[in-house]
Amino acid sequence: MRVLRNCTRVATVAVLVALGLIPAGTEESIDSVYSPLSCPGVSKVNDHVSLHSDGSLWYRGARVKFTGYTFYPADIGGTPVWSQIPFASYIDTALANEAYLGANLVRPTDQFASHITGQTFDDPALWSNMDHLVCQAARRGTFIELDLSFLGHLLVSQGKNAMDAGNWLPMIETVAKHYAGWQSIAWVTFFGEPPYPTTLDQVNALRRFYATVLATYHRYDPTHLLAPGGLTHTMYGYPDWWQAIASVPHASILAYKVYDRNDETYLPTIYDWTAAHGQALINEEFGVPQSQGDGTWSGRTFNGLNTDRARFFAWNYLQQRMGRTQASIFWNDSCLVGPSNYDVNPTGSPATIAVIRANAAVRPTASTWSGWSC
Repeated sequence: MRVLRNCTRVATVAVLVALGLIPAGTEESIDSVYSPLSCPGVSKVNDHVSLHSDGSLWYRGARVKFTGYTFYPADIGGTPVWSQIPFASYIDTALANEAYLGANLVRPTDQFASHITGQTFDDPALWSNMDHLVCQAARRGTFIELDLSFLGHLLVSQGKNAMDAGNWLPMIETVAKHYAGWQSIAWVTFFGEPPYPTTLDQVNALRRFYATVLATYHRYDPTHLLAPGGLTHTMYGYPDWWQAIASVPHASILAYKVYDRNDETYLPTIYDWTAAHGQALINEEFGVPQSQGDGTWSGRTFNGLNTDRARFFAWNYLQQRMGRTQASIFWNDSCLVGPSNYDVNPTGSPATIAVIRANAAVRPTASTWSGWSC
């Protein structure tokens, strides 16, 4: 059996080299991502987030409320730090903040960037950091949303078509096998914010793309819930195009993003569809810039929104309390402060943090911010 596993690994490596996703001669460097994840001191258990028939999300026999944030290290350099080994200490600090906020879900994002050259799929430091995050969540009993949009960014950086499913499949197989069955991964999403289609042919092409990548992932990891990707601009383009995407086989979650007044207005329409089709709706990303004010509206209009950040966050959490959304994930937890920044921290967002803690998924810890020196 060991020989067969090695043959399969080498064959898939050959495909990745042929596609240009990794350089030739790196066969031995990708053992970490090509081997099933092992977390020291933590056992993989046969418990996973599941979908109830009413569209709610359950874990270990009970309904679970999910709140959390995107994990993009904007304040220490962004994408490139994912490829640095010392990044693990930053991850631990971010998880301490998760506990302070009463959150139980982190969504790492932008591990690759479309404008950075020289990136390779098998980057050992990047996957070591991702593994550290997944394993730490398993130790803490919290969850990760595994958003694979960053693989699309890698393809763009290499001059490849990110909407060609064939370019994704070797990477999808690798990641699915690597993280298969780990209980700390709540669900998996694939390619967020696709350009909205304006013709039926474009809708069908987009549907084929998502159907292919979801089916491939499910083949190698049938335990985790899947969502096509965080959808935006659903009210534009070809009528109801998003329904064709959301209904591909193996899709059980619809991920939606809220950044403007139209997104707020359209959310009940999305919810009505998911409720009728037994899917869970998650608010995968929401946010407004600090220029809106924190607890007091600055008077500026942003994307049709006349509100401050704290009140905007409260509206998004209200959708969860009303039962429309099953998860609320804000952008972003970092120390950046400035009118154009969307980040949440004690310096720029004390009122917003109070709203987050008031809507916590679990009891918040401590009475002070943990770890950041913002």
